[in-house]
Amino acid sequence: MQESTVTIKGQTTLPRDVRAALGLTSGDRVRYVILDGEVRILKARSVKELRGVLARPGQAPVTMEAMDEAIASGAAASMMPDPRSPLIPMCWCVSLCRTTPIRPGSRAISSTS
Repeated sequence: MQESTVTIKGQTTLPRDVRAALGLTSGDRVRYVILDGEVRILKARSVKELRGVLARPGQAPVTMEAMDEAIASGAAASMMPDPRSPLIPMCWCVSLCRTTPIRPGSRAISSTS
């Protein structure tokens, strides 16, 4: 386990092994992610470095039109109620009718009544 001391200004020096593990050199930026009381240090990456990350060999690039169609069909499918759902879908006009989801066979409860 590596450790270092925090100065009065809140600064610390990352141990050499940590810098090597992250591939850090002088001038690089780091990001801190706080999760459940732990802090993870990540090497900050430029958006430009992400180019090609999702590329698959032999797969043609997807056009913007194809992406728009996929998004539209996914949105249309998400508007359909799931027949396996134990709840009756909430009304899309919630602000108008204020109905709440109910289980089949139970009484409907309305916040307006």
